[in-house]
Amino acid sequence: MKGHYEVRTDGQMADVPPCRTCRHKRKMTVEAPCYNCIDPVALALHLPNAETEFAYYEPEGEEDT
Repeated sequence: MKGHYEVRTDGQMADVPPCRTCRHKRKMTVEAPCYNCIDPVALALHLPNAETEFAYYEPEGEEDT
């Protein structure tokens, strides 16, 4: 899942990650799987969220199998 652009209430465009809709949203970013959700190369290149693949994104509400 990649991030996306969103229009804020003040009319500005925001580059947001998909974390708000991820089932892991209540974890700290230093906890697994969040700390390795983004490829380190994407972090090093400072890519926008909309161009970054969030490898461990799981939609909220999915059951564990």
